[in-house]
Amino acid sequence: MTIFLTTGLPPQQLSPDERKRLAVRSRNFCLLNNTLYHKGADGIWRRAVRQFEKSVILRESHCGIAGGHYVGEATSRKIWNSGLWWPIVMKDAVDYCRKCDVCQRMGQPTEKDRMPFQPVLPLEPFQKWGLDFVGPFKPEAMQTMNCYIIVGTDYCTR
Repeated sequence: MTIFLTTGLPPQQLSPDERKRLAVRSRNFCLLNNTLYHKGADGIWRRAVRQFEKSVILRESHCGIAGGHYVGEATSRKIWNSGLWWPIVMKDAVDYCRKCDVCQRMGQPTEKDRMPFQPVLPLEPFQKWGLDFVGPFKPEAMQTMNCYIIVGTDYCTR
């Protein structure tokens, strides 16, 4: 793939069908400063990871400083959000998380692990308020040129 991206010429040993397939597959790849990038379905260019880098990236994304022992989907999203890519990142992340010793010992959180809700109910109207800022709006209001709205909500009467 990298030779085709640098020279623009497909290898001679490929059949015509394989050359067409290579040209179509290479549309989502770019080579910048000898680094291969892949354009995802979301239009973001991500660096293609080499084979020897995968284990370090998976370890750091799952149980490193940026980790948290989340499941495979969250771990693969962390990898994508950091600008890295390889073809089977989701499968590798799920496999890595299933083999994680800490995750296997902890297991899934149960109902008894959750904190009970402690609702705070106001006793009378206008005792508790919530304020939200909405905006900015474009174009601004014609006469006042305001672009924000302050919204007040009474929790008792709503």
